[in-house]
Amino acid sequence: VHGDYSRKMYLSYLFVVFLVGVMHAQGALNNIVIAGGGPGGDIGNKTAWNYGLYRKLIQNNLRTKRLGDNVLRVCVITGYTDPTDYLPKYFLWLGTERGLLTHSQNVQVVKRADANDEKKVGVVMNADVIFISGGDQGQYYHEWNNTLLDRNIKYALSKGASIGGTSAGAMILAHYSLSGGKDFISPDVLEDAKTVMLDDAVDNKSAIHTDFLPLVKNCVVDTHFTERVRLGRLAGTVAKAIDDSGNHNICGIGLEQTTGVWIHDGIGEVIGVGSVNIIREKPSTIMKRVKRYPLVYTDLQFDRLTEGWKIKMDTMTPDSDNLPKNAIKIQYEGDSQPNKDDLSIRGDTTSDIDKFENIVSISPNDYSLSTTKARTFIRQAIGMTRCYEETTRSNKEESLFRALYDKSSLLALQLYPDATVYRTSRKPDVLEFANYLAGIVIDTKTATYKTLSPYISPYAIPRGTLRAAGITGLTLHIIGDSSLRTIYYDTRKREIVQEKPQRYYFHITSYLSLIHISEPTRRYAISYAVFCLKKK
Repeated sequence: VHGDYSRKMYLSYLFVVFLVGVMHAQGALNNIVIAGGGPGGDIGNKTAWNYGLYRKLIQNNLRTKRLGDNVLRVCVITGYTDPTDYLPKYFLWLGTERGLLTHSQNVQVVKRADANDEKKVGVVMNADVIFISGGDQGQYYHEWNNTLLDRNIKYALSKGASIGGTSAGAMILAHYSLSGGKDFISPDVLEDAKTVMLDDAVDNKSAIHTDFLPLVKNCVVDTHFTERVRLGRLAGTVAKAIDDSGNHNICGIGLEQTTGVWIHDGIGEVIGVGSVNIIREKPSTIMKRVKRYPLVYTDLQFDRLTEGWKIKMDTMTPDSDNLPKNAIKIQYEGDSQPNKDDLSIRGDTTSDIDKFENIVSISPNDYSLSTTKARTFIRQAIGMTRCYEETTRSNKEESLFRALYDKSSLLALQLYPDATVYRTSRKPDVLEFANYLAGIVIDTKTATYKTLSPYISPYAIPRGTLRAAGITGLTLHIIGDSSLRTIYYDTRKREIVQEKPQRYYFHITSYLSLIHISEPTRRYAISYAVFCLKKK
Protein backbone atom coordinates (compact mmCIF):
# COMPACT_ATOMS: atom_id res chain seq x y z
CA VAL A 1 0.00 0.00 0.00
CA HIS A 2 2.78 2.38 0.88
CA GLY A 3 4.45 1.67 -2.46
CA ASP A 4 1.20 2.35 -4.34
CA TYR A 5 0.71 5.60 -2.46
CA SER A 6 4.27 6.75 -3.18
CA ARG A 7 3.84 5.88 -6.85
CA LYS A 8 0.61 7.87 -7.06
CA MET A 9 2.23 10.87 -5.36
CA TYR A 10 5.17 10.71 -7.77
CA LEU A 11 2.87 10.51 -10.80
CA SER A 12 0.84 13.40 -9.41
CA TYR A 13 4.04 15.40 -8.99
CA LEU A 14 5.09 14.70 -12.58
CA PHE A 15 1.68 15.81 -13.80
CA VAL A 16 1.87 19.08 -11.87
CA VAL A 17 5.38 19.77 -13.18
CA PHE A 18 4.16 19.05 -16.73
CA LEU A 19 1.14 21.31 -16.26
CA VAL A 20 3.26 24.18 -14.95
CA GLY A 21 5.62 23.76 -17.90
CA VAL A 22 2.75 23.89 -20.37
CA MET A 23 1.27 26.94 -18.65
CA HIS A 24 4.60 28.73 -18.73
CA ALA A 25 5.05 27.95 -22.43
CA GLN A 26 1.58 29.33 -23.12
CA GLY A 27 2.13 32.43 -20.98
CA ALA A 28 -0.35 31.41 -18.29
CA LEU A 29 2.24 31.95 -15.54
CA ASN A 30 1.57 35.61 -15.96
CA ASN A 31 2.47 37.31 -12.72
CA ILE A 32 6.03 37.06 -11.42
CA VAL A 33 7.95 39.59 -9.35
CA ILE A 34 11.71 39.46 -8.75
CA ALA A 35 13.29 41.99 -6.38
CA GLY A 36 16.92 42.77 -5.61
CA GLY A 37 16.57 42.80 -1.83
CA GLY A 38 17.07 45.68 0.56
CA PRO A 39 14.82 47.24 3.20
CA GLY A 40 11.15 47.71 2.41
CA GLY A 41 9.07 50.75 3.15
CA ASP A 42 6.77 51.21 6.13
CA ILE A 43 3.28 49.75 5.99
CA GLY A 44 1.01 52.50 4.73
CA ASN A 45 3.73 54.28 2.73
CA LYS A 46 2.54 54.33 -0.88
CA THR A 47 5.70 56.04 -2.14
CA ALA A 48 7.98 53.13 -1.10
CA TRP A 49 9.65 51.11 -3.86
CA ASN A 50 8.14 47.81 -2.73
CA TYR A 51 4.60 49.20 -2.70
CA GLY A 52 4.76 49.76 -6.44
CA LEU A 53 6.31 46.34 -7.04
CA TYR A 54 4.70 43.91 -4.60
CA ARG A 55 1.13 45.06 -5.17
CA LYS A 56 1.44 43.75 -8.75
CA LEU A 57 1.24 40.23 -7.34
CA ILE A 58 -2.27 41.05 -6.08
CA GLN A 59 -3.57 43.33 -8.83
CA ASN A 60 -2.96 40.77 -11.58
CA ASN A 61 -3.74 37.62 -9.59
CA LEU A 62 -5.46 35.06 -11.83
CA ARG A 63 -6.44 32.66 -9.05
CA THR A 64 -8.31 35.27 -7.01
CA LYS A 65 -10.13 36.47 -10.13
CA ARG A 66 -11.00 32.91 -11.15
CA LEU A 67 -12.39 31.92 -7.74
CA GLY A 68 -14.25 35.20 -7.31
CA ASP A 69 -14.48 34.70 -3.54
CA ASN A 70 -12.95 38.07 -2.60
CA VAL A 71 -10.40 36.22 -0.45
CA LEU A 72 -6.61 36.59 -0.79
CA ARG A 73 -4.35 33.89 0.65
CA VAL A 74 -0.66 34.83 0.90
CA CYS A 75 2.15 32.48 1.90
CA VAL A 76 5.56 34.01 2.62
CA ILE A 77 8.02 31.09 2.50
CA THR A 78 11.18 31.60 4.54
CA GLY A 79 14.20 29.56 5.54
CA TYR A 80 14.96 31.65 8.62
CA THR A 81 14.67 30.03 12.03
CA ASP A 82 13.29 33.26 13.51
CA PRO A 83 11.58 35.19 10.67
CA THR A 84 10.06 38.62 11.20
CA ASP A 85 6.39 39.28 10.52
CA TYR A 86 7.11 42.28 8.26
CA LEU A 87 6.28 40.60 4.93
CA PRO A 88 3.05 38.88 6.08
CA LYS A 89 1.84 42.18 7.57
CA TYR A 90 2.87 44.07 4.42
CA PHE A 91 0.87 41.75 2.16
CA LEU A 92 -2.02 41.88 4.60
CA TRP A 93 -2.07 45.65 4.14
CA LEU A 94 -1.80 45.39 0.33
CA GLY A 95 -4.68 42.91 0.14
CA THR A 96 -6.89 44.80 2.58
CA GLU A 97 -6.26 48.01 0.66
CA ARG A 98 -7.86 46.37 -2.39
CA GLY A 99 -10.90 45.34 -0.40
CA LEU A 100 -9.96 41.66 -0.16
CA LEU A 101 -10.39 39.48 2.90
CA THR A 102 -6.69 38.71 3.31
CA HIS A 103 -4.97 35.86 5.13
CA SER A 104 -1.20 36.29 5.16
CA GLN A 105 1.36 34.17 7.01
CA ASN A 106 4.96 33.01 7.19
CA VAL A 107 5.59 29.41 6.16
CA GLN A 108 8.80 28.51 7.97
CA VAL A 109 10.80 25.83 6.11
CA VAL A 110 14.30 25.45 7.54
CA LYS A 111 15.05 21.77 6.87
CA ARG A 112 13.97 19.10 4.44
CA ALA A 113 11.77 17.56 7.13
CA ASP A 114 9.85 20.86 7.30
CA ALA A 115 9.45 20.85 3.51
CA ASN A 116 7.79 17.42 3.71
CA ASP A 117 5.58 18.25 6.69
CA GLU A 118 1.96 18.53 5.55
CA LYS A 119 1.05 20.53 8.64
CA LYS A 120 3.64 23.18 7.78
CA VAL A 121 3.46 23.39 3.98
CA GLY A 122 -0.04 22.12 3.15
CA VAL A 123 -1.35 25.70 3.19
CA VAL A 124 0.86 26.58 0.19
CA MET A 125 -1.27 24.44 -2.13
CA ASN A 126 -4.19 26.88 -1.84
CA ALA A 127 -2.17 30.11 -1.89
CA ASP A 128 -3.13 32.95 -4.24
CA VAL A 129 0.24 34.65 -3.74
CA ILE A 130 3.52 32.87 -2.93
CA PHE A 131 6.45 35.04 -1.90
CA ILE A 132 9.93 33.68 -1.14
CA SER A 133 11.89 35.82 1.29
CA GLY A 134 15.60 36.60 1.29
CA GLY A 135 18.08 34.23 2.86
CA ASP A 136 20.21 31.54 1.24
CA GLN A 137 19.15 30.21 -2.16
CA GLY A 138 21.51 27.25 -1.69
CA GLN A 139 19.49 26.25 1.36
CA TYR A 140 16.28 26.64 -0.61
CA TYR A 141 17.50 24.41 -3.40
CA HIS A 142 18.94 21.64 -1.24
CA GLU A 143 16.20 21.59 1.39
CA TRP A 144 13.09 22.34 -0.71
CA ASN A 145 13.65 20.72 -4.13
CA ASN A 146 11.69 17.50 -4.81
CA THR A 147 9.63 17.81 -1.61
CA LEU A 148 5.99 18.28 -0.72
CA LEU A 149 6.62 22.03 -0.59
CA ASP A 150 7.96 21.91 -4.15
CA ARG A 151 4.85 20.04 -5.33
CA ASN A 152 2.51 22.41 -3.51
CA ILE A 153 4.17 25.49 -5.01
CA LYS A 154 3.86 24.05 -8.51
CA TYR A 155 0.25 23.02 -7.87
CA ALA A 156 -0.68 26.53 -6.73
CA LEU A 157 1.02 27.99 -9.81
CA SER A 158 -0.95 25.61 -12.04
CA LYS A 159 -4.14 27.07 -10.52
CA GLY A 160 -3.11 30.66 -11.32
CA ALA A 161 -1.25 31.76 -8.19
CA SER A 162 1.22 34.65 -8.45
CA ILE A 163 4.80 34.17 -7.27
CA GLY A 164 7.57 36.53 -6.27
CA GLY A 165 10.79 36.67 -4.34
CA THR A 166 13.39 39.07 -3.03
CA SER A 167 17.17 38.64 -2.83
CA ALA A 168 17.77 34.86 -2.56
CA GLY A 169 14.05 34.38 -3.17
CA ALA A 170 14.42 36.06 -6.57
CA MET A 171 17.59 34.16 -7.48
CA ILE A 172 15.89 30.79 -6.90
CA LEU A 173 13.21 31.65 -9.51
CA ALA A 174 15.75 31.84 -12.37
CA HIS A 175 15.83 29.15 -15.05
CA TYR A 176 19.58 28.85 -14.38
CA SER A 177 19.70 29.42 -10.64
CA LEU A 178 22.99 30.10 -8.86
CA SER A 179 22.10 28.07 -5.78
CA GLY A 180 25.09 25.96 -4.81
CA GLY A 181 25.40 27.17 -1.23
CA LYS A 182 28.58 29.23 -1.68
CA ASP A 183 28.71 33.00 -1.48
CA PHE A 184 31.43 34.45 -3.70
CA ILE A 185 32.43 37.88 -4.94
CA SER A 186 33.40 39.32 -8.31
CA PRO A 187 37.18 39.06 -7.71
CA ASP A 188 36.85 35.27 -7.26
CA VAL A 189 35.75 34.72 -10.85
CA LEU A 190 37.84 37.57 -12.27
CA GLU A 191 40.91 35.76 -10.91
CA ASP A 192 39.85 32.19 -11.71
CA ALA A 193 37.18 31.69 -14.38
CA LYS A 194 36.53 28.18 -13.07
CA THR A 195 36.72 29.02 -9.39
CA VAL A 196 35.50 26.31 -7.02
CA MET A 197 33.00 28.88 -5.76
CA LEU A 198 30.96 27.97 -8.86
CA ASP A 199 30.76 24.38 -7.61
CA ASP A 200 27.94 23.12 -5.42
CA ALA A 201 28.84 22.90 -1.73
CA VAL A 202 27.04 19.56 -1.38
CA ASP A 203 28.28 17.44 -4.31
CA ASN A 204 31.01 19.61 -5.90
CA LYS A 205 29.13 19.58 -9.20
CA SER A 206 27.81 22.73 -10.84
CA ALA A 207 26.30 25.37 -8.53
CA ILE A 208 23.85 26.31 -11.30
CA HIS A 209 20.58 24.38 -11.11
CA THR A 210 17.64 24.19 -13.49
CA ASP A 211 15.36 21.67 -11.77
CA PHE A 212 13.55 23.54 -8.98
CA LEU A 213 11.59 26.68 -9.95
CA PRO A 214 12.95 27.65 -13.41
CA LEU A 215 10.34 30.36 -13.99
CA VAL A 216 12.35 33.29 -15.40
CA LYS A 217 13.35 31.57 -18.62
CA ASN A 218 16.88 31.52 -20.06
CA CYS A 219 18.16 33.70 -17.24
CA VAL A 220 20.58 33.83 -14.35
CA VAL A 221 19.39 36.27 -11.66
CA ASP A 222 21.68 38.06 -9.20
CA THR A 223 20.68 40.59 -6.54
CA HIS A 224 22.12 43.42 -4.38
CA PHE A 225 23.87 44.22 -7.64
CA THR A 226 25.31 47.72 -7.27
CA GLU A 227 25.56 47.50 -3.49
CA ARG A 228 27.87 44.46 -3.72
CA VAL A 229 29.46 45.30 -7.11
CA ARG A 230 28.41 42.06 -8.80
CA LEU A 231 28.91 42.80 -12.51
CA GLY A 232 31.97 40.54 -12.67
CA ARG A 233 30.22 37.83 -10.66
CA LEU A 234 27.18 37.89 -12.96
CA ALA A 235 29.34 37.65 -16.09
CA GLY A 236 31.25 34.71 -14.62
CA THR A 237 28.02 32.94 -13.68
CA VAL A 238 26.50 33.43 -17.14
CA ALA A 239 29.69 32.07 -18.71
CA LYS A 240 29.49 29.02 -16.44
CA ALA A 241 25.79 28.46 -17.25
CA ILE A 242 26.49 28.62 -20.98
CA ASP A 243 29.46 26.25 -20.62
CA ASP A 244 27.30 23.81 -18.66
CA SER A 245 24.34 23.85 -21.02
CA GLY A 246 25.60 24.90 -24.44
CA ASN A 247 22.71 27.40 -24.53
CA HIS A 248 24.10 30.71 -25.77
CA ASN A 249 20.72 32.43 -25.31
CA ILE A 250 21.23 32.58 -21.55
CA CYS A 251 21.42 36.10 -20.21
CA GLY A 252 22.13 37.58 -16.81
CA ILE A 253 19.81 39.86 -14.84
CA GLY A 254 21.42 41.89 -12.06
CA LEU A 255 18.86 43.48 -9.73
CA GLU A 256 20.00 46.30 -7.52
CA GLN A 257 18.43 46.30 -4.06
CA THR A 258 15.21 48.32 -3.62
CA THR A 259 14.58 47.58 -7.31
CA GLY A 260 12.82 44.81 -9.19
CA VAL A 261 10.99 43.58 -12.28
CA TRP A 262 7.30 42.77 -12.68
CA ILE A 263 6.88 40.09 -15.37
CA HIS A 264 3.55 39.76 -17.16
CA ASP A 265 2.27 39.18 -20.72
CA GLY A 266 5.83 38.57 -21.96
CA ILE A 267 6.97 41.98 -20.68
CA GLY A 268 9.12 42.90 -17.71
CA GLU A 269 8.64 46.33 -16.11
CA VAL A 270 11.41 47.92 -14.06
CA ILE A 271 10.14 49.34 -10.75
CA GLY A 272 12.21 50.85 -7.95
CA VAL A 273 15.03 53.13 -6.91
CA GLY A 274 18.09 51.65 -8.62
CA SER A 275 18.93 49.75 -11.80
CA VAL A 276 18.24 46.44 -13.50
CA ASN A 277 21.29 45.21 -15.42
CA ILE A 278 21.07 42.75 -18.31
CA ILE A 279 24.01 41.10 -20.07
CA ARG A 280 23.90 38.67 -22.97
CA GLU A 281 26.20 37.38 -25.68
CA LYS A 282 26.51 38.75 -29.21
CA PRO A 283 27.64 36.75 -32.26
CA SER A 284 31.07 38.39 -31.86
CA THR A 285 31.45 37.41 -28.19
CA ILE A 286 34.66 35.64 -27.16
CA MET A 287 34.59 33.51 -24.01
CA LYS A 288 37.66 31.87 -22.50
CA ARG A 289 37.35 29.94 -19.25
CA VAL A 290 40.48 28.17 -18.08
CA LYS A 291 40.98 26.90 -14.56
CA ARG A 292 43.21 29.14 -12.42
CA TYR A 293 43.27 31.88 -15.07
CA PRO A 294 41.27 35.13 -15.21
CA LEU A 295 37.97 35.17 -17.06
CA VAL A 296 37.98 36.49 -20.61
CA TYR A 297 34.52 37.42 -21.88
CA THR A 298 34.28 40.09 -24.57
CA ASP A 299 31.67 41.84 -26.71
CA LEU A 300 28.71 41.34 -24.41
CA GLN A 301 25.54 43.36 -24.85
CA PHE A 302 24.93 45.32 -21.65
CA ASP A 303 21.76 47.24 -20.79
CA ARG A 304 21.33 49.13 -17.53
CA LEU A 305 17.70 50.09 -16.96
CA THR A 306 15.95 52.38 -14.48
CA GLU A 307 12.28 52.71 -13.55
CA GLY A 308 10.06 53.18 -16.57
CA TRP A 309 11.91 50.78 -18.86
CA LYS A 310 10.16 47.69 -20.21
CA ILE A 311 11.90 44.47 -21.20
CA LYS A 312 10.89 42.03 -23.96
CA MET A 313 11.29 38.84 -21.96
CA ASP A 314 11.56 36.49 -24.97
CA THR A 315 14.70 38.26 -26.21
CA MET A 316 15.71 39.99 -22.97
CA THR A 317 16.06 43.31 -24.78
CA PRO A 318 14.83 46.78 -23.81
CA ASP A 319 11.49 47.66 -25.42
CA SER A 320 12.56 50.53 -27.66
CA ASP A 321 9.00 50.85 -29.00
CA ASN A 322 7.79 51.96 -25.55
CA LEU A 323 10.52 54.24 -24.23
CA PRO A 324 10.40 55.85 -20.78
CA LYS A 325 9.26 59.46 -20.94
CA ASN A 326 12.68 60.67 -19.79
CA ALA A 327 14.72 58.61 -22.30
CA ILE A 328 17.30 60.58 -24.27
CA LYS A 329 18.85 59.25 -27.48
CA ILE A 330 22.66 58.98 -27.36
CA GLN A 331 24.85 60.19 -30.21
CA TYR A 332 28.47 58.99 -30.07
CA GLU A 333 30.82 61.97 -30.41
CA GLY A 334 33.54 60.10 -32.27
CA ASP A 335 36.86 58.52 -31.40
CA SER A 336 39.37 60.42 -29.28
CA GLN A 337 42.63 61.97 -30.36
CA PRO A 338 45.58 59.53 -30.35
CA ASN A 339 47.04 58.65 -26.96
CA LYS A 340 50.74 58.97 -26.26
CA ASP A 341 53.47 57.83 -23.88
CA ASP A 342 53.87 54.82 -21.63
CA LEU A 343 51.25 54.38 -18.91
CA SER A 344 50.33 51.90 -16.21
CA ILE A 345 47.31 51.88 -13.89
CA ARG A 346 47.15 49.65 -10.83
CA GLY A 347 43.88 48.48 -9.37
CA ASP A 348 45.22 48.80 -5.82
CA THR A 349 46.25 52.47 -6.14
CA THR A 350 43.55 55.06 -5.46
CA SER A 351 45.48 57.96 -6.98
CA ASP A 352 45.73 56.16 -10.33
CA ILE A 353 42.22 57.37 -11.22
CA ASP A 354 44.05 60.59 -12.22
CA LYS A 355 45.39 58.64 -15.21
CA PHE A 356 41.97 58.79 -16.85
CA GLU A 357 41.01 61.99 -18.64
CA ASN A 358 37.83 62.28 -16.56
CA ILE A 359 37.59 61.95 -12.77
CA VAL A 360 34.51 61.26 -10.65
CA SER A 361 34.14 62.77 -7.21
CA ILE A 362 32.59 60.38 -4.67
CA SER A 363 31.70 60.39 -0.97
CA PRO A 364 32.28 62.34 1.27
CA ASN A 365 31.78 64.87 -1.55
CA ASP A 366 28.69 65.03 -3.73
CA TYR A 367 28.87 63.46 -7.17
CA SER A 368 30.71 65.58 -9.73
CA LEU A 369 32.79 65.10 -12.87
CA SER A 370 36.05 66.88 -13.62
CA THR A 371 39.10 66.71 -15.90
CA THR A 372 42.46 65.31 -14.82
CA LYS A 373 45.50 67.51 -14.38
CA ALA A 374 47.92 64.66 -15.08
CA ARG A 375 50.20 64.91 -18.10
CA THR A 376 49.70 61.30 -19.24
CA PHE A 377 46.26 59.69 -19.22
CA ILE A 378 43.78 57.61 -21.23
CA ARG A 379 41.78 59.96 -23.43
CA GLN A 380 37.98 60.04 -23.39
CA ALA A 381 37.93 57.62 -20.46
CA ILE A 382 36.96 57.33 -16.84
CA GLY A 383 37.92 54.68 -14.33
CA MET A 384 37.74 53.37 -10.81
CA THR A 385 40.41 51.54 -8.84
CA ARG A 386 40.05 49.60 -5.59
CA CYS A 387 36.58 48.65 -6.77
CA TYR A 388 35.83 46.23 -3.96
CA GLU A 389 36.71 48.54 -1.08
CA GLU A 390 33.69 47.93 1.12
CA THR A 391 33.16 51.48 2.38
CA THR A 392 33.12 53.05 -1.11
CA ARG A 393 32.35 50.28 -3.63
CA SER A 394 28.62 51.04 -4.05
CA ASN A 395 29.19 54.77 -4.41
CA LYS A 396 31.95 54.16 -6.98
CA GLU A 397 29.75 51.87 -9.07
CA GLU A 398 26.75 54.22 -9.04
CA SER A 399 28.93 57.27 -9.75
CA LEU A 400 30.74 55.60 -12.65
CA PHE A 401 27.49 54.97 -14.51
CA ARG A 402 26.19 58.44 -13.66
CA ALA A 403 29.33 59.82 -15.31
CA LEU A 404 28.57 57.76 -18.42
CA TYR A 405 25.12 59.35 -18.43
CA ASP A 406 26.56 62.86 -18.21
CA LYS A 407 29.28 62.26 -20.83
CA SER A 408 27.89 59.48 -22.96
CA SER A 409 30.91 58.95 -25.21
CA LEU A 410 33.26 57.96 -22.41
CA LEU A 411 34.97 54.63 -21.95
CA ALA A 412 34.88 53.22 -18.41
CA LEU A 413 37.29 50.84 -16.67
CA GLN A 414 36.82 49.05 -13.36
CA LEU A 415 40.00 47.70 -11.76
CA TYR A 416 40.15 45.65 -8.58
CA PRO A 417 43.30 45.25 -6.48
CA ASP A 418 45.54 42.71 -8.25
CA ALA A 419 44.41 44.03 -11.66
CA THR A 420 46.76 46.18 -13.76
CA VAL A 421 46.55 47.74 -17.21
CA TYR A 422 49.41 49.30 -19.12
CA ARG A 423 50.39 50.57 -22.55
CA THR A 424 53.65 51.41 -24.28
CA SER A 425 54.66 54.41 -26.36
CA ARG A 426 55.00 52.01 -29.30
CA LYS A 427 51.24 51.28 -29.16
CA PRO A 428 49.81 54.04 -26.95
CA ASP A 429 46.16 53.34 -27.85
CA VAL A 430 46.29 49.64 -26.93
CA LEU A 431 45.85 48.50 -23.35
CA GLU A 432 47.34 45.26 -22.03
CA PHE A 433 45.69 43.64 -19.02
CA ALA A 434 48.08 42.01 -16.55
CA ASN A 435 48.47 40.72 -13.02
CA TYR A 436 46.11 38.25 -11.30
CA LEU A 437 42.62 39.68 -11.98
CA ALA A 438 40.72 40.55 -15.13
CA GLY A 439 39.68 44.14 -15.69
CA ILE A 440 36.21 45.32 -16.73
CA VAL A 441 35.67 47.62 -19.73
CA ILE A 442 32.34 49.37 -20.38
CA ASP A 443 32.10 50.98 -23.82
CA THR A 444 29.47 53.59 -24.79
CA LYS A 445 30.25 53.65 -28.53
CA THR A 446 27.25 51.40 -29.21
CA ALA A 447 24.95 53.02 -26.58
CA THR A 448 21.46 54.00 -27.70
CA TYR A 449 19.41 55.65 -24.91
CA LYS A 450 19.95 57.00 -21.41
CA THR A 451 17.65 57.64 -18.45
CA LEU A 452 17.93 58.73 -14.83
CA SER A 453 16.09 57.19 -11.92
CA PRO A 454 13.42 59.51 -10.49
CA TYR A 455 14.78 58.73 -7.01
CA ILE A 456 17.90 59.88 -5.19
CA SER A 457 20.32 56.98 -4.86
CA PRO A 458 20.84 55.42 -1.43
CA TYR A 459 24.57 55.93 -2.12
CA ALA A 460 24.25 59.72 -2.40
CA ILE A 461 25.58 61.80 0.46
CA PRO A 462 22.96 63.57 2.63
CA ARG A 463 21.16 66.10 0.41
CA GLY A 464 23.27 64.86 -2.51
CA THR A 465 22.21 64.64 -6.16
CA LEU A 466 23.41 61.18 -7.19
CA ARG A 467 20.80 59.07 -9.00
CA ALA A 468 21.05 55.68 -10.70
CA ALA A 469 21.67 55.99 -14.44
CA GLY A 470 20.19 53.79 -17.12
CA ILE A 471 22.03 53.28 -20.43
CA THR A 472 21.06 50.84 -23.16
CA GLY A 473 23.25 49.30 -25.85
CA LEU A 474 26.52 49.32 -23.92
CA THR A 475 29.27 46.85 -24.76
CA LEU A 476 30.93 44.97 -21.91
CA HIS A 477 34.38 43.38 -22.01
CA ILE A 478 36.12 41.36 -19.31
CA ILE A 479 39.80 40.97 -20.17
CA GLY A 480 42.58 39.29 -18.25
CA ASP A 481 46.14 38.13 -18.85
CA SER A 482 46.53 39.75 -22.28
CA SER A 483 50.01 38.44 -22.96
CA LEU A 484 48.95 34.82 -22.54
CA ARG A 485 45.43 35.10 -23.98
CA THR A 486 46.56 37.49 -26.79
CA ILE A 487 43.54 39.75 -26.26
CA TYR A 488 44.07 43.49 -25.85
CA TYR A 489 41.86 46.57 -26.04
CA ASP A 490 42.17 49.63 -28.28
CA THR A 491 40.87 52.56 -26.21
CA ARG A 492 40.73 54.90 -29.20
CA LYS A 493 38.95 52.70 -31.74
CA ARG A 494 36.96 51.00 -28.94
CA GLU A 495 37.61 47.48 -30.13
CA ILE A 496 39.15 44.19 -29.09
CA VAL A 497 42.59 43.54 -30.53
CA GLN A 498 43.67 39.95 -31.03
CA GLU A 499 47.27 39.13 -31.78
CA LYS A 500 48.83 35.82 -32.70
CA PRO A 501 51.02 34.32 -29.97
CA GLN A 502 54.67 35.13 -30.45
CA ARG A 503 57.05 32.24 -30.81
CA TYR A 504 60.64 32.48 -29.70
CA TYR A 505 63.40 30.24 -31.01
CA PHE A 506 66.72 29.88 -29.25
CA HIS A 507 69.92 28.41 -30.64
CA ILE A 508 71.99 27.50 -27.62
CA THR A 509 75.56 26.71 -28.57
CA SER A 510 78.09 24.66 -26.66
CA TYR A 511 79.74 27.66 -25.01
CA LEU A 512 76.69 28.57 -22.88
CA SER A 513 75.70 26.99 -19.58
CA LEU A 514 72.63 27.32 -17.36
CA ILE A 515 73.45 28.84 -13.99
CA HIS A 516 70.14 29.86 -12.35
CA ILE A 517 66.37 29.48 -12.43
CA SER A 518 64.29 32.05 -10.53
CA GLU A 519 61.41 31.34 -8.19
CA PRO A 520 57.95 31.13 -9.87
CA THR A 521 56.45 34.57 -10.39
CA ARG A 522 52.75 33.65 -10.63
CA ARG A 523 50.31 31.61 -8.63
CA TYR A 524 48.72 29.88 -11.63
CA ALA A 525 49.38 26.41 -13.04
CA ILE A 526 52.02 27.88 -15.38
CA SER A 527 54.57 30.19 -13.78
CA TYR A 528 57.18 32.35 -15.40
CA ALA A 529 60.82 31.67 -14.55
CA VAL A 530 64.08 33.39 -15.47
CA PHE A 531 66.87 31.36 -17.03
CA CYS A 532 70.34 32.91 -16.79
CA LEU A 533 73.11 31.82 -19.12
CA LYS A 534 76.83 32.58 -19.15
CA LYS A 535 79.84 31.65 -21.18
CA LYS A 536 81.71 28.53 -20.12
